[in-house]
Amino acid sequence: MGMPHVKVEHGGGENPVYQVGGKSFVFFRAPRPDAVDPSTGERYQDVIIFWVGSEADKQALVGDTASPFFTTPHFDGHLSVLVQASRLAELPYAELAEVVQDAWLARASPRRAAAWLATATAPPTTPPSAPSAPVISAEIVAEVEAEVARAHAKHGARSILNPAMPDAVRLPVLVEEVGEVAKAMLENADPAELRAELIQVAAVALTWLEALRTSDGAGRLRYRPANKPPYQETGPPRDQLTQPRPRRRSRPAL
Repeated sequence: MGMPHVKVEHGGGENPVYQVGGKSFVFFRAPRPDAVDPSTGERYQDVIIFWVGSEADKQALVGDTASPFFTTPHFDGHLSVLVQASRLAELPYAELAEVVQDAWLARASPRRAAAWLATATAPPTTPPSAPSAPVISAEIVAEVEAEVARAHAKHGARSILNPAMPDAVRLPVLVEEVGEVAKAMLENADPAELRAELIQVAAVALTWLEALRTSDGAGRLRYRPANKPPYQETGPPRDQLTQPRPRRRSRPAL
């Protein structure tokens, strides 16, 4: 829905004001006594003002009882309509897009309006989808799988692909491979060499993940043997350490 030549300013209450050519077309209004909740009398906190192209356009929007748009006596004769931000979801996306576009057209210069209309298409019926999450390309996945297969063919049962390989063995291998990446970066290695080192890191990490997925917990890395009790202090009891030491005899004067 992005419109060209739009600039965002901020009002006294830091409320955003969308402008084209220095003229507002969408304005987030601060609470005012003319726009209140009829049941509580409290001022609406989320009123947005949209400019319209004509009085007929205004009446078409505010005259529809099913529409969230409204006006107040304060805006009599003003080519604009009001709406609460909390009620925008009641509008189909295409209708909201059209209201924004009409507001922009009402305030843009004739030259800019004509240029936009010459290339404009119908408003979309759904909001633009969020950018898709990045994915690992099939090429990279294939390289990692090839590295895993190569390592397994070379080392056999000692390969990190072996599900029985304990974590305590996998960890130094992974650290070593990460160190190779750091070394390649510090030595300004060419991209192909850096890529090869990163592929090896990925191969070690992914095979470790696969082993975790398929294992029953055997071989998990422990920071101390299971049969070793927690650290305990040795030596004299602490209360003895706080007792004053006996004073040494002073040496006789020579």
